Amino acid sequence: MKVLVTGGAGFIGSHTVERLLAQGAEVGILDNFNDYYAPDIKRHNISAVQDRITLVEGDLRDPEVVERAFAEGKYDAVIHLAARAGVRPSIEQPELYIDTNIKGTFYLLEACKRHGVKKFVFASSSSVYGVNKKVPFAEEDPILQTISLCDDQDGRRTDVLQLQHSVWHTLCVLALLHRLWPAPAS
Repeated sequence: MKVLVTGGAGFIGSHTVERLLAQGAEVGILDNFNDYYAPDIKRHNISAVQDRITLVEGDLRDPEVVERAFAEGKYDAVIHLAARAGVRPSIEQPELYIDTNIKGTFYLLEACKRHGVKKFVFASSSSVYGVNKKVPFAEEDPILQTISLCDDQDGRRTDVLQLQHSVWHTLCVLALLHRLWPAPAS
């Protein structure tokens, strides 16, 4: 299986890439190494697998970069982990977040259509459920109020994924990520 991992140099992405390689997959990474998290750490994250992956360094906000990533390999699936994170920055720079998180996802889905990729895994934080008093959350819960623009964008991206699935029959899987590392000792 050939898999394109967006955000593949980040913490979650690099661990995903390592697991895919261990399972025998061929892996491509699309990552822009932005400075929200230290680019040197991201480069270190993939240094051990650098010779076993195809790396396209670029921004998913650029349709030509996305097309180049798809042209690098005939992918069977996309695992979309790239996104702008952070509540406060999403309020301070809403256009950047909309362009990256919504339009970038749209460009990926369009490339999936053009290249016949029928499997798309999308990761989001569990804060997409917004202000919800019911715990644990359920997929069917209505999202009545989001916490931030970043969370609202995850909801919009979910809407785009539903359209992709219903119209173009792409298998879209939403993975909600919540506390992926141990809590600090108190």
